[in-house]
Amino acid sequence: MIASPIQTLTEKQVSQKSRKRFDIALTFPGEHRKYVQDVAEFLAVRCSYERVFYDSWYQEELARSRLDNHLHKIYTKESELVVVFLSQEYGEKFWCKLEWNAIQTIQFRSQPVEQVLLVGLSRLEENAVSGIDRTHGYLNAEGKNPQELGKLILQRLERLGIKPRYAQLETLLKAGKWKEADWETAQQMRHVMGRQDEGRLRKEDIEKFPCGDLRAINQLWVTHSKGKFGFSVQKKIWQQCGSPVFSSIIPKEWGKFGEAVGWRSKGLMGIGAQWKTNWGWDYFAAPFPLGHFPRLGLISFIGYETERARESDSLAASGVMVPLRRLTEEEQERAWIERAQVRFLEDWFFRLISREDVNSDSI
Repeated sequence: MIASPIQTLTEKQVSQKSRKRFDIALTFPGEHRKYVQDVAEFLAVRCSYERVFYDSWYQEELARSRLDNHLHKIYTKESELVVVFLSQEYGEKFWCKLEWNAIQTIQFRSQPVEQVLLVGLSRLEENAVSGIDRTHGYLNAEGKNPQELGKLILQRLERLGIKPRYAQLETLLKAGKWKEADWETAQQMRHVMGRQDEGRLRKEDIEKFPCGDLRAINQLWVTHSKGKFGFSVQKKIWQQCGSPVFSSIIPKEWGKFGEAVGWRSKGLMGIGAQWKTNWGWDYFAAPFPLGHFPRLGLISFIGYETERARESDSLAASGVMVPLRRLTEEEQERAWIERAQVRFLEDWFFRLISREDVNSDSI
């Protein structure tokens, strides 16, 4: 497990998000950390890790003077929904009492009362937590697993008019609509980087893509495909194929990888093998092999790079060896597409799966 799946975002990325820094902030006593952490993981996969405040993910940020003021700001000004995990211990802990005092100020401002969600971890004695009496309603977590409680928390979030970022992706994955989920993944990744209008991600976007979002997307794919699809699945196959890297031409290891995940036809006895770069869905037909998805951006990226090669009007400039005889129109098109495939694998896909936060050991 990655200790802190959080990454600082650029101003442009923050502007793409909701008006507050966090969708959900959690406050709880340490005695119940394991349960709360499992709830936090469930929420983060659906909202993005950057959108859930769970203290262990922000250890560096919380190591500061006047932490009380900083926590007050997080709970009262930077969070759409505050979830308070109540127990006998909560009313006894110094930091819990401090956080609760800050949270209570929400009800005296022009904020919806629903912005605070109380969760009972165990039966509370009368006045165990200051300000909590029999008139307060709360969710009873007893008998509920972290996933069940997490779903109820997300329902409250949606009542505030906030839909978790990856809710639609999870819906498509649950339904086994892999192609549609692939497009949704590409769309959400562009949105995170503020590139929805450009239609594709650049290689620098892949390198700077928030690790929390990458982890969330991967977990959804791996979970709902039962380990068949996901970036970490693809990384394991890539490693088994020799971990191919940069090259001016496609090495045989890249061809082997492409055939393994169904992005390249095998041909007959190795002859006639070619990358599946048709822009129609039918060329990528079920049943899909292990690691086939996500292949987000593959078609749009190759289309873009093919146009670049075509506009250059020079195969030599695009890194493709020019044969002695004149190329036919079909051969020239294939050469352009082949070079585009190299650019996709090296500039985009390689940068993605070679990241340390794409862990093939996690599947």
